[in-house]
Amino acid sequence: MATACSGREFCSFWSTSCWKTCGVIFNIFIQLYFFIVTKIASFKNYSAFIDFLIDTTGVPLSAFHVNGHSAGAHVAGAIGLGYRERHDFKKMIPRVTGLDPAAYIPDLNNIDDRIDPTDGAFVGIIHTDDGGAGITIQMGHADFFPNVNCLILLLL
Repeated sequence: MATACSGREFCSFWSTSCWKTCGVIFNIFIQLYFFIVTKIASFKNYSAFIDFLIDTTGVPLSAFHVNGHSAGAHVAGAIGLGYRERHDFKKMIPRVTGLDPAAYIPDLNNIDDRIDPTDGAFVGIIHTDDGGAGITIQMGHADFFPNVNCLILLLL
């Protein structure tokens, strides 16, 4: 004879198994995140893909815009720096955007490991989590803080 499970038992089982699964996924995410942020400078090599696209498709460099969110914002900066280094600092990606750059990187003072104004002809930053997981310092040519009374800082 089959027994039915009450709603309370189901909820208890679901929440327990969900939290175990969520804990495992969160642990994997944290390990992957910290692996990536310690290797940000190594993403400079991805700039070679931009040259490949330009050579094979004929798309002009002016059409490229590199974006990244959180740790990816710093990766976007590394790609911009890598492109400049590949071309002996004579060419640069026209536009690099950092969306809420992560504060949790090993060395914020090292501009090779974070996004900064030298990573592209124009580097725009949108800070939406300032004071939380995001960075509150100016890092681009134009920094927007939409959650702080639309504060806009321009590097002149």
